[in-house]
Amino acid sequence: FVCTLDLETDLENRPAAARLRASLMDYLGSPAFAPQGDLTGEELKTLFGEPGLTASANSMHPDYPANNAVDADPATIWHTDWNHRHGPPFQLTVELPKERTVVGFRYIPRQDKPNGRIKEYRIEALGEEGSWIKLTERRAFPAGTETVDFRFEEPVSTNRLRLHIFNAHDGRPMASAAEFLPILAGESSAEGDVRDLGLIPGFNDESP
Repeated sequence: FVCTLDLETDLENRPAAARLRASLMDYLGSPAFAPQGDLTGEELKTLFGEPGLTASANSMHPDYPANNAVDADPATIWHTDWNHRHGPPFQLTVELPKERTVVGFRYIPRQDKPNGRIKEYRIEALGEEGSWIKLTERRAFPAGTETVDFRFEEPVSTNRLRLHIFNAHDGRPMASAAEFLPILAGESSAEGDVRDLGLIPGFNDESP
Protein backbone atom coordinates (compact mmCIF):
# COMPACT_ATOMS: atom_id res chain seq x y z
CA PHE A 1 0.00 0.00 0.00
CA VAL A 2 1.40 3.39 -1.02
CA CYS A 3 0.00 6.85 -0.33
CA THR A 4 1.73 9.94 -1.72
CA LEU A 5 -0.40 12.46 0.20
CA ASP A 6 0.82 14.11 3.40
CA LEU A 7 -1.23 12.41 6.12
CA GLU A 8 1.07 13.25 9.04
CA THR A 9 1.65 17.01 9.19
CA ASP A 10 -0.53 19.33 11.33
CA LEU A 11 -3.53 16.99 11.36
CA GLU A 12 -5.26 19.01 14.09
CA ASN A 13 -5.75 21.81 11.57
CA ARG A 14 -6.34 19.55 8.56
CA PRO A 15 -9.52 17.60 9.35
CA ALA A 16 -9.88 16.17 5.83
CA ALA A 17 -6.36 14.71 5.96
CA ALA A 18 -6.97 13.38 9.47
CA ARG A 19 -10.21 11.71 8.41
CA LEU A 20 -8.60 10.20 5.33
CA ARG A 21 -5.72 8.85 7.42
CA ALA A 22 -8.14 7.28 9.90
CA SER A 23 -10.13 5.67 7.09
CA LEU A 24 -7.02 4.27 5.44
CA MET A 25 -5.69 2.89 8.72
CA ASP A 26 -9.07 1.20 9.37
CA TYR A 27 -8.94 -0.32 5.92
CA LEU A 28 -5.37 -1.56 6.29
CA GLY A 29 -6.27 -3.24 9.59
CA SER A 30 -9.36 -4.92 8.21
CA PRO A 31 -9.81 -8.28 6.40
CA ALA A 32 -10.66 -6.27 3.26
CA PHE A 33 -6.97 -5.45 2.85
CA ALA A 34 -5.65 -8.72 1.47
CA PRO A 35 -2.93 -8.18 -1.17
CA GLN A 36 -2.41 -11.19 -3.42
CA GLY A 37 1.21 -10.53 -4.35
CA ASP A 38 4.40 -8.96 -3.10
CA LEU A 39 7.24 -6.85 -4.46
CA THR A 40 10.92 -6.80 -3.72
CA GLY A 41 12.59 -3.53 -2.87
CA GLU A 42 14.17 -3.34 -6.33
CA GLU A 43 10.83 -3.97 -8.03
CA LEU A 44 9.21 -1.26 -5.94
CA LYS A 45 11.91 1.24 -6.96
CA THR A 46 11.06 0.74 -10.64
CA LEU A 47 7.55 2.07 -10.00
CA PHE A 48 8.94 5.45 -9.01
CA GLY A 49 11.26 5.98 -11.97
CA GLU A 50 14.95 6.72 -12.06
CA PRO A 51 16.90 8.35 -9.22
CA GLY A 52 16.61 12.09 -9.00
CA LEU A 53 19.04 14.96 -9.39
CA THR A 54 21.94 15.55 -7.05
CA ALA A 55 23.99 18.71 -6.62
CA SER A 56 27.40 19.75 -5.37
CA ALA A 57 29.15 23.11 -4.92
CA ASN A 58 32.62 24.46 -4.27
CA SER A 59 31.19 26.26 -1.24
CA MET A 60 28.12 25.54 0.87
CA HIS A 61 27.02 26.22 4.41
CA PRO A 62 26.25 23.04 6.41
CA ASP A 63 22.69 24.26 6.99
CA TYR A 64 22.12 25.09 3.32
CA PRO A 65 23.58 22.21 1.24
CA ALA A 66 23.74 22.11 -2.54
CA ASN A 67 20.98 19.48 -2.80
CA ASN A 68 18.51 22.10 -1.60
CA ALA A 69 18.81 23.61 -5.08
CA VAL A 70 17.40 20.48 -6.74
CA ASP A 71 14.72 19.41 -4.23
CA ALA A 72 11.84 21.14 -6.08
CA ASP A 73 11.10 23.18 -2.96
CA PRO A 74 11.62 26.95 -3.39
CA ALA A 75 11.42 27.37 0.39
CA THR A 76 14.80 25.66 0.83
CA ILE A 77 18.04 27.18 -0.45
CA TRP A 78 21.65 26.45 -1.23
CA HIS A 79 23.99 29.07 0.23
CA THR A 80 27.75 29.42 0.18
CA ASP A 81 29.56 29.14 3.50
CA TRP A 82 29.89 32.63 4.96
CA ASN A 83 32.10 31.28 7.77
CA HIS A 84 34.85 30.21 5.35
CA ARG A 85 34.71 32.73 2.56
CA HIS A 86 37.00 32.27 -0.38
CA GLY A 87 35.03 34.60 -2.62
CA PRO A 88 33.64 34.09 -6.11
CA PRO A 89 33.60 32.59 -8.59
CA PHE A 90 31.32 29.93 -7.11
CA GLN A 91 30.16 26.81 -8.87
CA LEU A 92 26.91 24.89 -8.39
CA THR A 93 26.89 21.59 -10.29
CA VAL A 94 23.79 19.49 -10.96
CA GLU A 95 24.25 15.83 -11.84
CA LEU A 96 21.62 13.83 -13.69
CA PRO A 97 21.34 10.08 -13.07
CA LYS A 98 22.31 9.45 -16.71
CA GLU A 99 23.16 11.38 -19.84
CA ARG A 100 20.15 13.28 -21.17
CA THR A 101 19.39 15.92 -23.77
CA VAL A 102 19.25 19.22 -21.89
CA VAL A 103 17.56 22.14 -23.65
CA GLY A 104 17.74 24.78 -20.93
CA PHE A 105 17.44 25.44 -17.22
CA ARG A 106 15.15 26.90 -14.57
CA TYR A 107 16.56 29.20 -11.92
CA ILE A 108 14.58 30.32 -8.87
CA PRO A 109 16.32 32.84 -6.59
CA ARG A 110 15.82 32.64 -2.85
CA GLN A 111 12.43 34.06 -1.99
CA ASP A 112 12.85 35.18 1.62
CA LYS A 113 15.62 37.80 1.45
CA PRO A 114 18.09 39.25 -1.09
CA ASN A 115 21.30 37.82 0.45
CA GLY A 116 23.40 36.16 -2.21
CA ARG A 117 20.94 36.41 -5.08
CA ILE A 118 23.00 35.71 -8.15
CA LYS A 119 23.78 38.49 -10.61
CA GLU A 120 26.33 37.53 -13.29
CA TYR A 121 26.69 33.90 -14.29
CA ARG A 122 27.63 31.47 -17.03
CA ILE A 123 26.19 28.00 -17.76
CA GLU A 124 28.45 25.07 -18.63
CA ALA A 125 27.93 21.38 -19.41
CA LEU A 126 30.27 18.43 -19.05
CA GLY A 127 31.41 17.25 -22.47
CA GLU A 128 32.37 13.81 -23.76
CA GLU A 129 36.08 14.34 -23.08
CA GLY A 130 35.50 15.41 -19.48
CA SER A 131 35.94 19.11 -20.23
CA TRP A 132 33.39 21.83 -19.49
CA ILE A 133 31.63 23.41 -22.47
CA LYS A 134 30.24 26.94 -22.31
CA LEU A 135 26.53 27.00 -23.15
CA THR A 136 26.12 30.72 -22.51
CA GLU A 137 28.39 33.71 -22.36
CA ARG A 138 28.49 35.83 -19.22
CA ARG A 139 24.92 36.92 -18.47
CA ALA A 140 22.96 38.46 -15.59
CA PHE A 141 19.86 37.33 -13.71
CA PRO A 142 17.22 39.91 -12.72
CA ALA A 143 17.55 41.30 -9.20
CA GLY A 144 14.14 40.18 -7.94
CA THR A 145 12.46 36.90 -7.01
CA GLU A 146 11.06 35.95 -10.41
CA THR A 147 11.72 32.52 -11.88
CA VAL A 148 13.98 32.41 -14.95
CA ASP A 149 13.39 29.77 -17.65
CA PHE A 150 16.21 29.86 -20.20
CA ARG A 151 16.57 27.85 -23.42
CA PHE A 152 19.97 27.18 -24.97
CA GLU A 153 20.59 27.98 -28.62
CA GLU A 154 21.38 24.29 -29.19
CA PRO A 155 20.44 21.30 -26.98
CA VAL A 156 23.31 19.48 -25.32
CA SER A 157 23.71 15.83 -24.33
CA THR A 158 25.22 15.68 -20.85
CA ASN A 159 24.84 14.34 -17.34
CA ARG A 160 26.17 17.46 -15.57
CA LEU A 161 25.16 21.08 -15.75
CA ARG A 162 27.13 23.78 -13.95
CA LEU A 163 26.16 27.27 -12.87
CA HIS A 164 29.32 29.39 -12.75
CA ILE A 165 28.66 32.42 -10.54
CA PHE A 166 30.71 35.62 -10.80
CA ASN A 167 28.95 37.88 -8.29
CA ALA A 168 25.75 38.67 -6.39
CA HIS A 169 23.32 41.57 -6.68
CA ASP A 170 24.02 42.70 -3.11
CA GLY A 171 27.75 42.95 -3.86
CA ARG A 172 28.80 40.62 -1.05
CA PRO A 173 31.10 37.62 -1.67
CA MET A 174 28.41 34.96 -1.42
CA ALA A 175 25.78 33.21 -3.52
CA SER A 176 22.47 31.46 -3.00
CA ALA A 177 19.72 29.77 -5.00
CA ALA A 178 16.36 28.20 -4.23
CA GLU A 179 16.34 26.01 -7.36
CA PHE A 180 18.61 25.34 -10.32
CA LEU A 181 17.07 22.64 -12.51
CA PRO A 182 17.83 21.37 -16.02
CA ILE A 183 15.00 21.39 -18.54
CA LEU A 184 15.11 18.18 -20.55
CA ALA A 185 14.05 17.58 -24.14
CA GLY A 186 10.34 16.80 -24.23
CA GLU A 187 9.55 18.74 -21.06
CA SER A 188 7.50 21.90 -21.30
CA SER A 189 9.13 23.18 -18.11
CA ALA A 190 11.01 21.96 -15.07
CA GLU A 191 7.92 21.73 -12.89
CA GLY A 192 4.65 19.85 -13.04
CA ASP A 193 1.65 18.96 -10.92
CA VAL A 194 -0.68 16.05 -10.28
CA ARG A 195 -2.38 16.51 -13.63
CA ASP A 196 0.81 15.15 -15.18
CA LEU A 197 0.16 11.82 -13.44
CA GLY A 198 -3.13 11.34 -15.27
CA LEU A 199 -4.85 10.22 -12.07
CA ILE A 200 -7.51 12.82 -11.26
CA PRO A 201 -8.22 15.23 -14.12
CA GLY A 202 -8.63 18.76 -12.83
CA PHE A 203 -7.81 17.81 -9.23
CA ASN A 204 -5.67 20.86 -8.55
CA ASP A 205 -7.34 23.30 -10.92
CA GLU A 206 -8.70 26.43 -9.32
CA SER A 207 -12.41 26.45 -8.57
CA PRO A 208 -14.50 28.82 -10.70
